[in-house]
Amino acid sequence: MKRVFESTLAFIVVLCITTLLWPEQGLADGGDAGRKIAPAPERTLTALPPEGTLTVTAQPVILSARRARRISFSEPNAPSHNEIPFGFAQGRLRRFAPQNDIRRSYEHAVDLQPEQLPLTVIVTLREQADLNAMRAQDVAERLQQHAAATQGRVRALLATRRREGRVSQVIPLWIFNGLAVTADADVIRELTVHPDVLRVTPERIIPGPAPLPAGTAAAPEEPNLTAIHAPTLWSLGFRGQGITVATLDTGVSLYHPDLAARWRGGTNSWFDPYGQHATPVDFNGHGTYVMGVILGGDAGGSAVGVAPEAQWIAARIFNDQNQATTVAIHQAFQWLLDPDGNPSTSDAPHAVNNSWSFSAPGCDLEFQYDLEALRAAGILPVFAAGNFGPAAATSVSPANYPQAFAVGAVNNTGQIYAPGSRGPSACGEEATAYPDLVAPGVNILTTHPSGIYVQESGTSMAAPHVAGALALLLDAYPDLTVAEQEASLVHSASDLGVEGPDNIFGYGQLDVLAAYRWITERRLPRRVYLPFACQACTDPLPFP
Repeated sequence: MKRVFESTLAFIVVLCITTLLWPEQGLADGGDAGRKIAPAPERTLTALPPEGTLTVTAQPVILSARRARRISFSEPNAPSHNEIPFGFAQGRLRRFAPQNDIRRSYEHAVDLQPEQLPLTVIVTLREQADLNAMRAQDVAERLQQHAAATQGRVRALLATRRREGRVSQVIPLWIFNGLAVTADADVIRELTVHPDVLRVTPERIIPGPAPLPAGTAAAPEEPNLTAIHAPTLWSLGFRGQGITVATLDTGVSLYHPDLAARWRGGTNSWFDPYGQHATPVDFNGHGTYVMGVILGGDAGGSAVGVAPEAQWIAARIFNDQNQATTVAIHQAFQWLLDPDGNPSTSDAPHAVNNSWSFSAPGCDLEFQYDLEALRAAGILPVFAAGNFGPAAATSVSPANYPQAFAVGAVNNTGQIYAPGSRGPSACGEEATAYPDLVAPGVNILTTHPSGIYVQESGTSMAAPHVAGALALLLDAYPDLTVAEQEASLVHSASDLGVEGPDNIFGYGQLDVLAAYRWITERRLPRRVYLPFACQACTDPLPFP
């Protein structure tokens, strides 16, 4: 009996010690009761779920804040920034990185079974280019050179496996150092343990916007444009001349007279990563609506676009099934930096609008490298803030990245658009506001693919006001840096709501005239001096 008691006691002691050392088998303590503690995953494919389906874990793993310091997603010898930082809890990143620089601290689980293969995955290499050491005009070429110099071993492996019939497609990527690979399970397993590979994530699908209705003509008024003082800049001669604006969206229709003549044309002005259409199309309508707000003309008797003399190019990220894949979006961002495939030519857009997001609030860092590259190349990534409100903490990616410029919506009298997403950002920007600012986005008159005009609402319609405003500012000051573009917009915005930046209106409402004055007062030589008063510009602010 004594031996039995001693054995039982020893078993209980071992069980208790095991529970303490491996808390993922139990519940987190403190405020995390009922929440599992995640183990540090290895670089292998996870087990197949019981139902035998492919499972993609798209959200960061929930961790106990108290224990997160010692839990890592890293493999041995992985870079330190690949560790889960303190505060990565409840699926949201909190303040843990200096200068709002969010490091890629999450993984997506890939669960496979042979009959579901081949599977497309995105392979991110460890050695990423140092963007800080590049001039804006050299970014595309330097990124391509870096990828060519560092992808050799992985490409050689994939070439061998392709000859064996186990790899069906390889798409090299250089906007970040990686590849999109379609292969069988064994090859994907090889990639997950390859010493040059940082992570392997599955390709995911993002649903497109609901198609627009057939549309009816609306009243020929554009109070949204007067609300941001765009016509005043037109009167000064700044209408977007010489500026190219790009969109990543459902496409753009060439059937609308306001847009057909503004397409830059040629082989470097339209990109369909799915290879479905060689020239611009838009079967959904959303992209045409967005482009009309940016640069629509006055063929209907009333101007509808912020920068009516700018040109446009477009990447169609939503396919004929009204779906976007993460691989296609990476390709689209890459195309923006080098549309003609020759990095020595200057054909990248000056501004880019993104009126799309992941399909639910939260922080998903899939495209952070891409946005860093755009900024390094002098392009401010403008994003719609999302329509997941009115509750707080409903920010959505990629708009909530530190590298993005998020735009919420108000009506023409400055009242918030109720469904608009609110801050704080889910990506840990506690010292900033979300959105960055707001712009008109309610009952906006714009272009429809059928050639007429319609009115629509949403943050998707607010963001292109900012993209168009950048076209006007860059027309006036072509050498504006990304920092100057961003600072001029937020420091000249008309404050709304509580005093100062907040998580409903951001820094306030877009005022492109005030932004122009803000820049003019800080730069020499001044192209134009405005002799009239500008309420938002009376108090000079130091340039950041």
